[in-house]
Amino acid sequence: MGFMRPDNLYQTLILGLLVLLLGACGSTGFRAEVSRFHQLPAPSGEAAAIVPAQDIVEGIEFNAYANQVGARLDALGYRAAAGEPPDLIVTLGYGATADPGYRPRSGPTIGFGIGGYGSHVGGGVSTAVNLSGRDRVYYLHYISLVITEAETGTRLYEGSAQGYAEGSQLPELMPVLIEALFQDWPGPSGATTTVKFDRQ
Repeated sequence: MGFMRPDNLYQTLILGLLVLLLGACGSTGFRAEVSRFHQLPAPSGEAAAIVPAQDIVEGIEFNAYANQVGARLDALGYRAAAGEPPDLIVTLGYGATADPGYRPRSGPTIGFGIGGYGSHVGGGVSTAVNLSGRDRVYYLHYISLVITEAETGTRLYEGSAQGYAEGSQLPELMPVLIEALFQDWPGPSGATTTVKFDRQ
């Protein structure tokens, strides 16, 4: 098999470069850092009441997120405290805070190099992909959950999930943060794990 012609060589290099560039630019994943501490017994049908954290106003937005959290708790074996004294108090907090100093990780540097022999010509292409987003403002989106015994006030669970995204996108990211927080419930106590999500 002979060497590639110079024109075909450069076409191949450019095609490969474009594929890698598109792959780098198309990476739109969301990373959530999840921390949990707990001494939570296995659920046995305890009635749980979801209440807002101190800095959260109880309203339409809170109720929407509380319903999502309540559905997760219900699937785990708890139940909503409807008109009865709760066994557990679930305190829900959330928010999005601008962080002008935050910069996402830079994209990879891409390079190609092919040697030649004799009269055959070799070529090389090199470039860098800068995904630092210096002109963009990123927000830290977060959710926190604290579960206490209603009767004694003993804390049974403290958990949080947080991650960065361009702009304030809390309504869109809350289902993702809730998913991260409830993944492998109750999760490892005293540890921080990273949960990655693909976003379109």
